[in-house]
Amino acid sequence: MAGSAPDRFGKCRVVKLLGQGATAYVFLAKHEVLDMPVAVKVLRKGLSDRKPQYAERFLREAKMAAWLDHPNIVRVIDCGIEEGYHYMVMDYVDGPNCLEKLQDHPEGLDWHEATEVALQVAGALAYAVTRDVIHRDVKPSNIMIDSTGRVRVTDLGLAKLTIKGMASLTQELHTVGTPNYMSPEQIKSSDELDLRTDIYSLGASLYHMVCGTPPYGGKTAMRVPPLVPGYCLSICSADFNEWVVKNVTVDWPYSYMFTGEYEMFEFNLGHTFSYAEMAALIAPRPFMVERGHRDGVAPDEWVAYEYAKVRRLYTRLGIRQRTEIEFFDGPHEIHGVGTFRFLHKHLNWPEEPPARP
Repeated sequence: MAGSAPDRFGKCRVVKLLGQGATAYVFLAKHEVLDMPVAVKVLRKGLSDRKPQYAERFLREAKMAAWLDHPNIVRVIDCGIEEGYHYMVMDYVDGPNCLEKLQDHPEGLDWHEATEVALQVAGALAYAVTRDVIHRDVKPSNIMIDSTGRVRVTDLGLAKLTIKGMASLTQELHTVGTPNYMSPEQIKSSDELDLRTDIYSLGASLYHMVCGTPPYGGKTAMRVPPLVPGYCLSICSADFNEWVVKNVTVDWPYSYMFTGEYEMFEFNLGHTFSYAEMAALIAPRPFMVERGHRDGVAPDEWVAYEYAKVRRLYTRLGIRQRTEIEFFDGPHEIHGVGTFRFLHKHLNWPEEPPARP
């Protein structure tokens, strides 16, 4: 935050920064009246100044979380504005979220632990729907586990009241959610949803917790759209590479000979086609590759070589603007920055989320 930002919000004195995202910071603070640690979520001031709808959504999140009283939902204690900064004071959860746990266990969590987490989240969602609230953004990073093992669902910024007559709290910024965990009906529309969309997202989150990867990613992005005409576009995150070389090389650490990747039975597909040919089957639909420099699937050079064939094809077809690649400094992950610009461009979404700080 800017140097002029306050070091206290209401009755809370900031101790340290816990984390930050595209729209907000989260601080550890001490509530000086209640004498206890709390988390303070602060909306980026520039964002609220330029786009008032984000401040409205932030206030809505605070109201909804304060309205829900359940042991597995992070409670909001207070909210307000301090020197132009919108903030909310929440329970401090002294533990990681499930996505952070997965970073320490890339092979996935023990299935007993993952199941227990899912059961507690299910209880929170079942309670929320009795208050006419659906979350709409259930995912591992919004599921926290405290030091006692209690699971806490957080981030109700995309939650929706399902009861009629509350339209003032349900105005949307168009399609919302996190693509890897969104139900098909949520991707299609955010208007007519119920508890089933949260159940779907919880199932996708459980899959990620057990398997170590989301249910949809680079492999699905390449293998499914060529066979399903209804796919409007495809974004391949972290899996795109030069498949033939990956299969036949014996002197690179990226080779299947030296990795535990599960699709070894597919090795002979490299004799038939590679990723550029699969992308050709996706054309003329928009196609994007998202690539971290430190991704262990393949080196940048292999990825760039294979993608160059895709770009050449789209250029020859006269649709060069429908394909792009984004390189970023990161590991094997879904980066979610250029991809949102790509989605907004080709799905005609009128509102673009802010870039990462």
